[in-house]
Amino acid sequence: MSFKERAFNTLGLCHAVPMVMMPVGGDQADNAVRFANKGAGVVLDIYSITTESLLQGLNEVINDTRYKENMQKLSALHKDRPVDPLDLSVYWTEFVMRHKGAKHLRPAVLDLNWIQYYCLDVIAALATVVLCRDRGRRTMWKAAVFVFLLLNMDVQGNGAVDNTRGSVVENPRPEKKVKTEEAEANNNIPAGDTASSGFFGNLLVVPMDGSHWVGVKAIAQEMGRRGHRVTVVIPEISMRMGPGKHYDTVTYPVPYDKAHIDSLMSSLTDMMEKSSFTKKIMKGFSTMQKFTGFMHTTAESLLFNASLISHLAQQNFDAVLTDPVAPTGSLIARKLGVPTINLLRGMPCSLDMKSAGCPSPPSYVPRFLTRYTDNMSFQERAFNTLMALLEPLLCRLMFWHFDQIAYQFLGEEVGIAEVLSESAIWLLRMDFTLEFPRPIMPNVVLVG
Repeated sequence: MSFKERAFNTLGLCHAVPMVMMPVGGDQADNAVRFANKGAGVVLDIYSITTESLLQGLNEVINDTRYKENMQKLSALHKDRPVDPLDLSVYWTEFVMRHKGAKHLRPAVLDLNWIQYYCLDVIAALATVVLCRDRGRRTMWKAAVFVFLLLNMDVQGNGAVDNTRGSVVENPRPEKKVKTEEAEANNNIPAGDTASSGFFGNLLVVPMDGSHWVGVKAIAQEMGRRGHRVTVVIPEISMRMGPGKHYDTVTYPVPYDKAHIDSLMSSLTDMMEKSSFTKKIMKGFSTMQKFTGFMHTTAESLLFNASLISHLAQQNFDAVLTDPVAPTGSLIARKLGVPTINLLRGMPCSLDMKSAGCPSPPSYVPRFLTRYTDNMSFQERAFNTLMALLEPLLCRLMFWHFDQIAYQFLGEEVGIAEVLSESAIWLLRMDFTLEFPRPIMPNVVLVG
């Protein structure tokens, strides 16, 4: 039993122990539903829990052997993999550093507008020909001109794509390569003690605070242990982040103290107090505002620290490792002109999947916070489709301040979604043992 997602995700699954789950916020509710759907535990509502309901849940999980058996099966599936997740994460980090990115894995869908993506121009052209074929020669000429304009627009769009792809072919091979790019991509088991292929690079790490720091720290430590130069940029005051044995730490001042961070964490406890539905909504909205304001303040303290950014620009980093939930690292990578490696569990409004080019059909890919499975009823699919249609608006509302920060920091009209779409690799801390099967692109690697 745990209030923390990381605890019940890793401890319960790795040790094959069924769980009584009481999700608090974020994506914990969705994750709890996934475990419950696999028969590995039960979910209780923390806002209405009683002593009797807690005892009933505990007795059910302890005494019903099916929960233990199901969790043992899931644990066996989760552990049955050819490469350790940390080794796999380090391998792809080194891959991006060696080859200055992974442009050959970038899907062409990221270069299409929504008209081209859904082939609406093709449908319009065919519909025009069909509807106008019996309406006289003059109408047919108009239809022909219309189709010609559509085709010309398509050629121009494809030309832009070809130019992007041409840059991949024309770029010279990095001098530090030892093996060919294809051989490296096919080598799924990296060296465990030293940097693979004798390559020693320079990695910048811009982490996010809280539980997001755990996975990033593990990669930073391992990269440093293997001989790479690793620089971690963190605020002077944080929840968990700090120095490590195998990486250098650079700190920057922030306009808050430890007491402010403690008050943020206490606001999460306040959300668990019993109250009316209206007060729950108000508390949740207030807490979200506090945390997003905290993220914005931390990001601005780093990005607008001119001396620190100038210092980082002189270090000749090969790549930036970051958690894009707070896209500070992505903005720095664009500023420095180096590839981005994202390590994350997921992002609100499916921004991670959209930025990676992964299709997310609402018919079987449940949306964030819906608590749906991949087998949805008509009513659930209808609501899930509505959520999918609203996601662009939700993303704009959630990241509008970061869009403004991006404009001020980069000095160009660019949004966070466009910045994230330039990421080299997405390392997702998940696997299909628990996640519902869904399509992903080759620039997405599951390291959960």
